[in-house]
Amino acid sequence: MLLLPGVLQSIPIASLAGVLVFTGCKLVDLKALRGLRRYGRMPVAIYLITTLMIVATDLLTGVLTGFALTLVKLAWGASRLKISVRFHGEREAELRLAGTATFLQVPRLARTLARIAPDTHLRVPLDRLTYIDHACLELLEDWGRSATLAGGSLTIPPRALQRRLEGRGWQRAGLGTARSAG
Repeated sequence: MLLLPGVLQSIPIASLAGVLVFTGCKLVDLKALRGLRRYGRMPVAIYLITTLMIVATDLLTGVLTGFALTLVKLAWGASRLKISVRFHGEREAELRLAGTATFLQVPRLARTLARIAPDTHLRVPLDRLTYIDHACLELLEDWGRSATLAGGSLTIPPRALQRRLEGRGWQRAGLGTARSAG
């Protein structure tokens, strides 16, 4: 063991660097990079930036950069919600939600619901919604109670709601039937 530092000192640093670069290049899997393309441009960009950062700085900085970029991508995706309303006559409408309905989206959802007359029979299909939290659900429930008093209704498919809502007794929320009575 005592001879090992002496042996390493006799090897030129350029040779050691070459071995490290060669080993690093062998770790880059081009098939995996091609496979990432089917998930979109963002995973490929994160992969390439991570690789570039590892080469330009060091392994830890590169990996942490890739981890941080992935967290930013996940946060961005988790905060996206597309809201649209389709009217089918004067008192019939459909509220379409696509994405993730979290507390961050409550103001937008509240503005949309405020534009719908309370005597409207509103249907909310959840087939394009991946998750809904309690804040958005309570907003919908409040609108449903107001609509019931004004002669309207709120319809949310209970099975679809059960699959997208966590940590809440969805049947107790008044939405366990096809029409919520409030």
